[in-house]
Amino acid sequence: MACKNEKKHLEVGQEYCLLGIATINAVSERCELNTIWNKQKGYFIFEKGNTFLREISSAETSQNFTRISFEMSKVIFGDLKFEWEDLQLKLSSLKEKLPQLKMELYKL
Repeated sequence: MACKNEKKHLEVGQEYCLLGIATINAVSERCELNTIWNKQKGYFIFEKGNTFLREISSAETSQNFTRISFEMSKVIFGDLKFEWEDLQLKLSSLKEKLPQLKMELYKL
């Protein structure tokens, strides 16, 4: 939805497209997407680039949000580690552009 710019905040969609959400799905072992938009709730699970689960239903809340979590594929990336500081810099840049958007980075 974000890459099709159907979200309420087009800037968010643009940022997701720059990140290449389709690419994230393709190189992830598992990717989960939870979203509420326009009183519709979507829950998707992608495994190794394929849609494993797709649930769409009505939502009781009108508050829009999107949460994406993923585990990068060790087959593709091996033991590559992303530098925490580099990820924080990118997150800070996004926060400057979209100050109302809540974004969090978790170290697992």
